[in-house]
Amino acid sequence: MADEKYPKFSESDDMARARAFWKESGKSIVFGISLGLAGIVGFNFWKYYQESQGEQASSLYQQVLSGTGYSGAETASETLKMEFDDTVYAALGALSQAKTFVEDRNHQAAIDQLEWVLENSEDEPIKHIARLRLALVHVSDDNPQTAIELLEIDDMGYFEARYQEILGDALMKRNQQGDADLARRAYQNSLDKTRNNETDRMLLQLKLQNAGDS
Repeated sequence: MADEKYPKFSESDDMARARAFWKESGKSIVFGISLGLAGIVGFNFWKYYQESQGEQASSLYQQVLSGTGYSGAETASETLKMEFDDTVYAALGALSQAKTFVEDRNHQAAIDQLEWVLENSEDEPIKHIARLRLALVHVSDDNPQTAIELLEIDDMGYFEARYQEILGDALMKRNQQGDADLARRAYQNSLDKTRNNETDRMLLQLKLQNAGDS
């Protein structure tokens, strides 16, 4: 519910939305980048370089996920950010570290990781995930206005249902005059966009009732 003290990151749902975006536009984006660079350095060299960089970054990312120790995962994530900041692995590593920090109730450290993703990643789905999770942390920390400002963007893409749900949570937490009406509207928008997940729909119905929906 909107008054939960600790944020919950929905890993599977977030990545499903990211995959939907990548499926629609990822191939054309990769092709465009490859075509431009081929004329500068030669496609074969670029392919080799990307594979080499990708292998190193992937190895570090696996260290972040491996659970070989808190400090080891943190060190691997920081190396990714310093040496492979232009790869998706750096952003994914920061998201993973943010999740760990939230679980440890170290919200400021989680905020730092998520803000790094927003400032440095060029991958739109990953940035959406970081923004949504950052908003969740601010809601749980009783900073609903900061969350609302983060969530009020023009293009929510495949994440619109999640944006609207968390916006409703933030409005309920802010609890100024008229916020309950705005929250109900946000929850209804989220419900309208949530088609195939009955668990999510039931939760949104409960939130609507909590906001005063008849």
